[in-house]
Amino acid sequence: MNRAIEELEKYKSQLKDAKVTELSKSDNLRKDMDRLVEENRKLERQRNELMQAFKKQMKLIDVLKRQKMHIESAKLLAFTEDEFVKTLELGDKM
Repeated sequence: MNRAIEELEKYKSQLKDAKVTELSKSDNLRKDMDRLVEENRKLERQRNELMQAFKKQMKLIDVLKRQKMHIESAKLLAFTEDEFVKTLELGDKM
């Protein structure tokens, strides 16, 4: 009878240890999951910020391209305007 009680106590102790171990594993898994979720949110925020910065850069590039095109057009117009003025001056001299 005493041996059975000792074995019962031993098994109760093992069961208690197993429950504690299982709870700590569960707690660790939950902590890891929370950490991973937070890291995922952080990475998602960084990705969104990078996408916004990229879009702004693309808009600035488009503006610079348009400005370059306008400058080149203005140079061509000035050149043709100078030729036109010279032509008029030649016409006046004749």
